[in-house]
Amino acid sequence: MDHAAIDDPAFADAAPEQVTAQVRPGADPEAMTSDAVLIADTATLREPGHPVRVVPLEDEVGDSFRGDADVAGIMVVNLALGNRDLGDWREDDAWTSGSVRPEMYT
Repeated sequence: MDHAAIDDPAFADAAPEQVTAQVRPGADPEAMTSDAVLIADTATLREPGHPVRVVPLEDEVGDSFRGDADVAGIMVVNLALGNRDLGDWREDDAWTSGSVRPEMYT
């Protein structure tokens, strides 16, 4: 699975859709290596629990949600393995409310 960290001030006020357009401009969905982009934005850095924004790249594009930063890596691995899909994570109240403990997902 490929990962890329983008730390560019040009994206400071970008909408999630603008970020995803840069990540996959015209990409073939069959060639995608990830189901989502995780964005650490101003809210991530300022809010308690540091919830990252999760932006789907395929079926639910534009339907972003936030989740606990401590579990983001576990989410990425489970998406890659096919153990859970984005809908499972979106509906996981413990993860989206910030009341999660990482060991709940290992």
